[in-house]
Amino acid sequence: MAGALAPGAAAAAVQAYRFARYGGELKIGPNFKIAPFGNRTNNPYGKWPHYHRRPAERLPNGQSPPGQGIGRHRPWEPAEKYDKWPWDRF
Repeated sequence: MAGALAPGAAAAAVQAYRFARYGGELKIGPNFKIAPFGNRTNNPYGKWPHYHRRPAERLPNGQSPPGQGIGRHRPWEPAEKYDKWPWDRF
């Protein structure tokens, strides 16, 4: 029985290693992604563990408020011009 599980376990271990090594993201939904090991995209904020979220509050045109979109590497990437409080980074 254990021999039958070994190939699947080995494949899962390889996938987990690649996910961590190359900085994969877990997509929770259209408005939230987590990069638990950071990304390897040469972005200075993306190399650390972070998350992306699109805020629930929207402008009348349906867009995210300035500096608060899904592309921001939270909590590291500052948007000083738009952050009013330290918690705005989260």
